[in-house]
Amino acid sequence: MRGLFAIWLTLFALAGCNKPDMEPDLAVVTYPNPATSVITVYVQNDQQQAYIIRIFGPDAKQVAEQEVGAGIQRTGIKFDLEGKSKGTYQVVVEIGGITLVRTFYKV
Repeated sequence: MRGLFAIWLTLFALAGCNKPDMEPDLAVVTYPNPATSVITVYVQNDQQQAYIIRIFGPDAKQVAEQEVGAGIQRTGIKFDLEGKSKGTYQVVVEIGGITLVRTFYKV
């Protein structure tokens, strides 16, 4: 029985509890949060893949969209929120088959 436990423990240690790997070369940051009239979206895209940024308002309707082509390295993309409703917004970035979502607040 002790040997069986040792084998089981070894298999468990080798298999581990794998968590999905995050893409180390992809990151999205929104600033400032909360925002008043302008939000800047920073996308870290080391492989310089094409991507799309979409912003959805508190009513879940799309309020902005920006496409960035492959090979273009942009650091901060500004979106005008003047005249938009206060509340919780979602920034959705689609890049290389991966969707990254960030939340920010407009006050």
